[in-house]
Amino acid sequence: MKNNLSSYYLPTQMPMFAGSPGFPNISNAKKRLYFIAWLIIGTCAGVLANFIPANTAAFASFLHLNSMQSALLVGIYFMFSTWASLLLFKLRQHFGVQFFVKFVIFFLSISVLMRIFLEDSFANELVIRAIYGFVCTSLSVISIFYAGQFLPREKRMLMLLLGLGLIQLGLPLDRLISSYLISDFDLTYIFILELVLSILCIFMLKITSLPPSFMAYELHLKNLFTLIIFALSCMCFTLALSLINTIWWDNELVFKLFSLALFFLALFIFLEFIKKEPMVNVKFLSKVDIIKIIILAACMRIFLAEQNISTSGFFINTLSYSDYQLRFLYLYIFLGSLSGFIASYYTLKGFNRFSLLVFISFLILSLASFLCANLNPYSKPSDVYLGQFLISFAGIYFMTPLLIDGIIKAMARGVTYLVSFSCIFSFAQNIFGLLGSSFVNYFLIYKSKIISSNIITNSSNFNQDYINKFANANAYNEMFLIISVFSFLVFLFLFLEWLFFKLKKKNPNARELQIIMQKVQKRVVEEQKLLGEKNEKI
Repeated sequence: MKNNLSSYYLPTQMPMFAGSPGFPNISNAKKRLYFIAWLIIGTCAGVLANFIPANTAAFASFLHLNSMQSALLVGIYFMFSTWASLLLFKLRQHFGVQFFVKFVIFFLSISVLMRIFLEDSFANELVIRAIYGFVCTSLSVISIFYAGQFLPREKRMLMLLLGLGLIQLGLPLDRLISSYLISDFDLTYIFILELVLSILCIFMLKITSLPPSFMAYELHLKNLFTLIIFALSCMCFTLALSLINTIWWDNELVFKLFSLALFFLALFIFLEFIKKEPMVNVKFLSKVDIIKIIILAACMRIFLAEQNISTSGFFINTLSYSDYQLRFLYLYIFLGSLSGFIASYYTLKGFNRFSLLVFISFLILSLASFLCANLNPYSKPSDVYLGQFLISFAGIYFMTPLLIDGIIKAMARGVTYLVSFSCIFSFAQNIFGLLGSSFVNYFLIYKSKIISSNIITNSSNFNQDYINKFANANAYNEMFLIISVFSFLVFLFLFLEWLFFKLKKKNPNARELQIIMQKVQKRVVEEQKLLGEKNEKI
């Protein structure tokens, strides 16, 4: 198949790897169409993926769910999304990008039909969320491909930023939209919006086709067993972390799920390690540079978990605010994310700035968390506007440089390494995001109980309602201070590392960039030779 594309593409226009589209010369009108498709697909994927995390309480009330069912509804999306990162990569390589798009349209159509013809129930919603786990992960990849079509060649590395950055805006945008659409936990308008967005995605995918890709036959029966093992590990991890907030850490079910998750993960790593041609290169993932990237991504996800639980949770659960009353707080959070997305696009000019942007993000997060550590029983949402704006800014700003840094290290070595990095990065993002939420929730409940009991013990006259509010506020403040301190420590480490390479006048990615540039130059030489032969024939 790769050889057949030589008549369709020039060497510099060839796909980067199997399952990705090429980059032919296209008209400005076609570029504008790809831009519109990127904007719509990326935004819809972000919104569709985050309806449950943004409105867990509303879904529980509307569908009459107990706390365990609510946790499963949250976990099922992340379970399929995490597993899909590996499976869908192999699917694209094996069948090509056009089949991959048809695959996404098929499952989107199923979700649309289920939403139209089936009643709103826990079982049906569970299936729909599982489908969206596959679909939204796929749409995020397609949005990256669309971005690559309208960007000029010299800015093509930013296609990752444009694709993934747009998806990251989904959660704050969901919260903002939901504050206007949900009334008394009625999700009717949310379901209508979800239906419209799904149909819009299908329409855009049908009218905006991607250029062809070559295929590499990567789906083998020998890999089926390890894919199942990886899926079981993802399932146990996400279910355990989703249930922790409901049935607590020391519950026997949580212990068994964690034990199974670690067993299946260890088995998956062992099986891939002993393979001659592994799907995931374990030796590459054990390199210090890759481990550092994964740890940094995990740290940021854990630190950002507070924004999913604490700030809005404090005003809703402790001070009895409604989502509608918090709409301006959600607006500031969304604007912070949007600003981080735009800022990263305009500041990520070269490969030397990756470390700089990442440690700046942790510094901003440290400062912002400190600014939010001033809550009390009389606080208003406006008191945390600036802090939450900066936290959401940092959460988007760090993501792309960190991801591109890892992809450069992988692409210099080959496609298998790219699959490996993409798999572990997605795994870390989803699992540590859930883990961070569990840690934050556990800390808040544990700390508020200690503070309230100390006040009651040392006081004879007290107002229970005020003490609960005071204890919760101080628990949130301590959590913000802890996040601030740890973020600052990460910043110091990254700053000293950046300063070391700066003084040595070295680029930590110099070797990988040289290998990639050699590959690019080889394609350029091949293209010039091919054009020269065509000119001689003319």
